[in-house]
Amino acid sequence: MENWEHYSHIMKIKNERKIMYNFKISIITSCYNAEKFLDETYTSIINQTHDNWEWVLIDDFSEDNTKQKINEICSRDNRIKTLEAKTKKQYWWNPQKAATGDLFFHHDSDDSLLPKTLQHANYFFNKFPDVFFLHFFENKFTDTLPKNEKEYTNNFLENVYLSTDNDSFLEGFEKLTTFRTDIFGKPTGIMKNIKGLEFPVYDDGDGLECSSNDGQWCLVGEEHGKWMTIPRTACLVRRSGGTEQFTKWNIRGEAKLVIDAQKRRKNLILEQPRNIKYFDEIYELAESVYLNTLNYQSERKTLSFLNFDFDEIKQKKTKVLFYDHNIVFDDYKNCDYYFLNFRTENEPSEIISYLSKIKNKSKITVFCYNTHLMHNNKTGRDFMQELCDELNKKGYQYFFNIQKNRFFALFDNINVEDNSNYKPVIESEIVKNEPIEKNVDIVIEKDSFNILHINPENTDDLKDKIINDTMISESRAGYETTSKDYIDITQNDLQKFDVIVNHDIQLNNKLKELYIPFMTVVHENDELDETLLEKSLINVSYKQDIKKKLDLRHFSIGVYKEKYFSKETRNTKFVFPNVPKLICVERNIEKSYAHLSLIAAREMHLPITLITPNPNTECEQYKTIQLALKDFDTEHDQVEYLTEVTDDQLNDLYNDNHFFISLNENYMSYDLLNALSTGMVCLGLTVDKTVPGIETIKPSKKSIVESLRNLIKENKYEQMSSLGLNFSKRNSWDFALERNKINYQDFISLKNNVPLSMKERLIDVYENTENKTENTVKEVNHTSEMNFKEGNPIATLLSEEGKEFNVVFKNKKTGEIPFSTMLKHNHWAAVTEKYFIPWLIYVEDTNGEILFEYDFIEEIKKRKTHVYFDSNSIGDNMAWMPAVEEFRKKYNIKNLTCSTFFNGLFEKNYPEIKFVDPNTGFNDFEIQYRIPWLEKGQFNPLDCRETSLQNVCASILGCDGMTEVSAKITVKEKETLFKRPYVAIGMQSTAQAKYWNNPGGWEKLTDYIQKKGYDVVFVDKHEHFGKEPHMNSNPSNAMKRNERTLDQTIATIAGSEFFIGIGSGLSWISWALNKEVILISGFSQPFSEFQNKCTRIINTDVCHGCYNRVKLDPSNWTWCPDHEGTDRMFECTKNISVETVCNAVDNVIQKLTNE
Repeated sequence: MENWEHYSHIMKIKNERKIMYNFKISIITSCYNAEKFLDETYTSIINQTHDNWEWVLIDDFSEDNTKQKINEICSRDNRIKTLEAKTKKQYWWNPQKAATGDLFFHHDSDDSLLPKTLQHANYFFNKFPDVFFLHFFENKFTDTLPKNEKEYTNNFLENVYLSTDNDSFLEGFEKLTTFRTDIFGKPTGIMKNIKGLEFPVYDDGDGLECSSNDGQWCLVGEEHGKWMTIPRTACLVRRSGGTEQFTKWNIRGEAKLVIDAQKRRKNLILEQPRNIKYFDEIYELAESVYLNTLNYQSERKTLSFLNFDFDEIKQKKTKVLFYDHNIVFDDYKNCDYYFLNFRTENEPSEIISYLSKIKNKSKITVFCYNTHLMHNNKTGRDFMQELCDELNKKGYQYFFNIQKNRFFALFDNINVEDNSNYKPVIESEIVKNEPIEKNVDIVIEKDSFNILHINPENTDDLKDKIINDTMISESRAGYETTSKDYIDITQNDLQKFDVIVNHDIQLNNKLKELYIPFMTVVHENDELDETLLEKSLINVSYKQDIKKKLDLRHFSIGVYKEKYFSKETRNTKFVFPNVPKLICVERNIEKSYAHLSLIAAREMHLPITLITPNPNTECEQYKTIQLALKDFDTEHDQVEYLTEVTDDQLNDLYNDNHFFISLNENYMSYDLLNALSTGMVCLGLTVDKTVPGIETIKPSKKSIVESLRNLIKENKYEQMSSLGLNFSKRNSWDFALERNKINYQDFISLKNNVPLSMKERLIDVYENTENKTENTVKEVNHTSEMNFKEGNPIATLLSEEGKEFNVVFKNKKTGEIPFSTMLKHNHWAAVTEKYFIPWLIYVEDTNGEILFEYDFIEEIKKRKTHVYFDSNSIGDNMAWMPAVEEFRKKYNIKNLTCSTFFNGLFEKNYPEIKFVDPNTGFNDFEIQYRIPWLEKGQFNPLDCRETSLQNVCASILGCDGMTEVSAKITVKEKETLFKRPYVAIGMQSTAQAKYWNNPGGWEKLTDYIQKKGYDVVFVDKHEHFGKEPHMNSNPSNAMKRNERTLDQTIATIAGSEFFIGIGSGLSWISWALNKEVILISGFSQPFSEFQNKCTRIINTDVCHGCYNRVKLDPSNWTWCPDHEGTDRMFECTKNISVETVCNAVDNVIQKLTNE
């Protein structure tokens, strides 16, 4: 690709839209006596997961049969070719001259690429479009490379690292250290193929021989652009030993490279550093993965990094680096790979304790970044040796390596609990995910949903098209999406995939029996059964009549402009001999009115094309169509009846015709939408919908004829065509996916609340069957083991074999019995509610005599109880903390811990509660409650939108209706800037709907307050915030205290006279600081926030309170559910006048004066 500057701009745009370019990558191999290695190299290339490549093989005047071998390999695949070298090392020095791809690199003939090497290159060049070339890392072996992951440590020598110390390759070369690979790592370096790129050649025999072609590439390459190190292993290499490069390596030749580079750069101005250091701060983590079976995996795995203590930024960079896997931190459950960091402050015993938490079969790496710091010369302790001794004692059979102070110990986990009694819901092998479609730009980066589509057993061509197009749209949006037969779904899939979509209603019973949570898409030709729909968490459809009949949610479909587009060749001046031509496409002939289109065309003597699937000739509708066809005058009338046409053929037909007739009761059918995108005017049964570009008709000949005549007579074609085109643009598959996200989000909430918990309880019960905890309360022969680790009680009956007893779950407060069941020994029962209920759980015999009783209110007083906030919002944390304290006092809980995202603000003020980090392992506690922001369900007894934010938490913890109490927080700093009294204001938020959208309102308010004798300071984190065209800025006439820590902001608010804000975290902080707060919001109802010391300003004469009616879409900055895109957008706060706020200011000042 020659014009890379232009293309970098295009790539940035694609990056913003999360669309990836599919680069062609040229692999150039200059071969000298390489005959015995080429089959192995071929295997590694042909198995690449990225398939847009070429491999160019050049014989470099070999003395064996290399040339013949090259010719034989070229016959295996048309992507492999050979070139003739005119001089020795011609392409060894300048591989780009053999390349036709967008990217290129030289690959030694005796090395092997790992399966995802080219995929990684494609991803990171898309992710970082400004980079000129990328460096990856390598594992070095002796003379034999591993053939598969089982052999990955066989003959291993070392990892090839690249130092992070240098800001350019020249800086590294000037040092010419003994560890030459520290400079550029002998890495797999992949460059952009730009026009005019030339690498100077050093001829043999001049006394300054240089065999460092890779060094030359690095030095010259960074003169053309910046480079970047991708700290992932990409290649397996043999030691150089007896090779020509090694035996003829000449340090004076290396010096020549440096001298020449210095000369070239005298006239160059190069911005420093020459490398992009994006991943430098996570090298410690990245290096723990360099030597690992993970490098051989082509499937997505779940990786857990333990004990790395990474902040949010480093965690984000880790997820970018390992974009092709699921990344978690400090998660000890159900991961495929664990990487445990042995930090300087750790004792060996701590590492062993971390290992003991891993219960599943998995691959484990224990890694130490600097073994030098693991020796204590004064005490004589060698922590690394102690760790190895402990690993040996525990029976771990590990491979270890120490290189440049890095230590690796790699092993399979053998410390797996005996779960012989546990059987997964579904047992089957995990099958390899097949690609959706080869020629579609697919984003691999995952920043949203993982989606599994269940292959339908009952299907048709239309359903297959919609499923395929849906999955392509999901892939283009950056989601991981795949499909499977229902019988192949594994336990891992239930954990891995956020959304499971079923496209065959007849599978609902089977899926329900297998405890698979799913949503059902009802397709156009599905046979309906309402009892089957009850098995699904969510039911959706794109077919209007089905939705109305069964009250289903809407599932949006779209159009791909790549398939259906206007060729702009249609003549719409209907003057003889140009007559309007009609086309009708029907997918289900048995439920079709298609014959009406024929009858209408016959009456008007207009050409028509009818397209249906291959029909059942015994079908009544087919016979009706045949009768209609017989009425045509074959000499004068033009009629064509086609079956089974391709997308390309259909697009041509759409562009050749003028009017599309849809006689399908689905007002927005798949074919109608595609027809609109080509500029056709469409006639359809749109029921009660008014759709731009579609003329509404009824299923009758008269209606079709009258509509056609009216459109032609009144010259409405161009107008309707334009409306239809614009409508189709707004209804692409990419936009359809955005609308469908609400279904996916709601499904996840329901999935977390109900069906998946059955699986989790099942695992938990069996894991604890033999290792009983102190939660067990025993009576002779009749004992119930109680487990409250997830908030909901799970009771396992331990009694006499063969007998059944009734286990009863009773609400002690209300007297209600929501659940009871008969159980045998070692069987279990549970209720789904995961919020606090004062349970009284007892076992009774068939005569009703109570044999065992468990009073939860008494038990919770002494149990290790944990409350964790599932939100990092400041407001949520401020609102919820007082409810946790009320919970502790009300139920006299002696051992209560809490994890918030602002522990430092709360710790000193709630001394009876122990605060722990949000990622603390849940196995450390006996009873746990999650505080989420969800609708009424398994986690919440109340709908969060129908009560105050504080009462959301209070109701979960059994304190519903508690008196409002403000949070107690610590003020750690002091504001000293202001000499006069001042008012603090916070105007920024996380969605435009929360802002005060009155133009110029803040400026006018600031002037008014200043005239009252107060300074005004805006304390938002950012002075400017939002998304164009809605960019919000602090007013120029006020003081600003931006880009500061939260503690500094709290200090400023604490020193203010009062606070003015919107429904955001700073208003909640002001409430916690006991300030008078003027809160401007039309976004939410007044009961949603706090009441004490709050002057709430809302205009109830206009649309308001959408937060309490509609689920907020945080990804949509301009979210306004009722009026987005109209003049009424954000009218809830546009219509709050400056005068109203000024009056509130006067009242607060008067109140403070009186006090």
